[in-house]
Amino acid sequence: MIKGYISINKFNGSALVIRNGKKFYEKSYGYQNAETKKLITKHSIFPIDSLTKSFTALLVLKLAEENKLSVEDPISTYIPDYPKGNQIKIKYLLSNTGGIFGKFRNAKFYEMAFFKNELLDFEPGTKFSYSNSGFDLLGIIVEKVTGSSYSVKIKQGLSTKVADKKG
Repeated sequence: MIKGYISINKFNGSALVIRNGKKFYEKSYGYQNAETKKLITKHSIFPIDSLTKSFTALLVLKLAEENKLSVEDPISTYIPDYPKGNQIKIKYLLSNTGGIFGKFRNAKFYEMAFFKNELLDFEPGTKFSYSNSGFDLLGIIVEKVTGSSYSVKIKQGLSTKVADKKG
């Protein structure tokens, strides 16, 4: 199966198969850096990319549990100048139903200022569309609610001692 994916350029990484508690198969494929032709090894470190969304969701829900925010809050509560932010609830961002423009559709995707001014892809809460941009907004909300950077909150192990709700 892995060789099939490799043959169509759909896999680049390391594979480990354990059978009956014993290592059955272990092999790395592709380049850690294609420019320098540095190969991937079993010791290569990969960015966690979309796994971060789970941490973000957990942190937002922990803040909601502590009544620091509500998933029913519109994002305009925390980002007042966000266009149509009064229509987009935190729960929509958590469920990828916020309609936020997908930032990877443009080369300048790391700037909120870029996607902030794009039209919504659909009316918030009406459709599903996987959204990295929506989770970026959740990270910004976490920073505003906690008064700390997102990375600091994650490093603190999701321990939240934060200011009053919306404060």
